[in-house]
Amino acid sequence: MHYCRLPEPDLKAAAKEFQDNGLKVSFFNTPYLKITLPGTEPIRRRPEAPEAREKRIAKDQVEFDRRIEDLKQGIRAAHILGATQMRLFTFSRVQEPEKVEQRIAEILGEMAHVAAKEDMKILVENEGSCNVATSPELASMIKLLPDKNVGLNWDPHNAFGAPFKEVAYPDGYQVLPKKRIGNLQTKGKSLLETTDKIDWTSIFHALERDGYQGQVGLETHYFDGTKIEKSHLSMQEMLRISETS
Repeated sequence: MHYCRLPEPDLKAAAKEFQDNGLKVSFFNTPYLKITLPGTEPIRRRPEAPEAREKRIAKDQVEFDRRIEDLKQGIRAAHILGATQMRLFTFSRVQEPEKVEQRIAEILGEMAHVAAKEDMKILVENEGSCNVATSPELASMIKLLPDKNVGLNWDPHNAFGAPFKEVAYPDGYQVLPKKRIGNLQTKGKSLLETTDKIDWTSIFHALERDGYQGQVGLETHYFDGTKIEKSHLSMQEMLRISETS
């Protein structure tokens, strides 16, 4: 279960466990808006039976309708854990994302307004399955959102593979508004696998040059039973890169 949906006693217990082990939560992941935007038809990689489609649409409509309530619950959870930034997505990707960009920006802007009252900063993540997947799409969306409490969570690996095949550096990085990068997300494969390798050395150099003050997070993203092992290896590689940069 996501932390944003845990009962308050469980969240407080988790916060104490983190504190007792010398850990701080710098960024709060949520799955919010990783759903169908009502009235749109997402790109489907596999055929979807009519009954399954109807069930998905109904479920996503319920989640869309309670988005502000969920947001407030997530903000409370983030505060308990000591985080001041939280992630949002941009709905399931449609064939022409640019046609829904303004509508999504209005929804995110509404949520950002709520978050601002609670001293929470919203970070929009680029995600391959969502309407903001690439760095140019992320930069375009951010321009439509209030500068005060909306930034971006950049995950270059999310646009690495097909169909985007974005080169993270320099192509992706150079289009981003540097002052609005609130968090940088790395994937284990982009650190460890030759076929998925991203030029993190150049990215770290550029971030330092451009005065980045945020955090670098690891989303290990291995699902073959080696997540713990690969987490350690990924962290070792990140430290090696930072020490030699």
